[in-house]
Amino acid sequence: MPGLIDAHTHVMFASLPQVALITSDIGFVNLAAAKTAKEMLLRGFTIIRDVGGPSLGLKRAIDMGLVQGPRIWPSGIPVAKRRRWRFPPAQRAAGATGRHVLCRSHRRRRHCG
Repeated sequence: MPGLIDAHTHVMFASLPQVALITSDIGFVNLAAAKTAKEMLLRGFTIIRDVGGPSLGLKRAIDMGLVQGPRIWPSGIPVAKRRRWRFPPAQRAAGATGRHVLCRSHRRRRHCG
């Protein structure tokens, strides 16, 4: 049944155990995530919302047709109370700008730090 939307997934983190995610090279993690994305597409998910993972590279690869997978709507850096989440500069330059973008409209009311 194609056309399913997964509104809360961690495509980068669902592919490997936590120990492998921490100790592995990011290229290996991306390859494992590409396999997971293809499996999701074959299960019928045509759009996924990746929450809190560095999935911008995978999104770009899928959009360019390098790998098969569902359309990814990345959320960027997770919203954290003390800004503990940081993406590398390359990820920030690619659009993972983080909490301040989410709070841009609320700054005047001082909802965000």
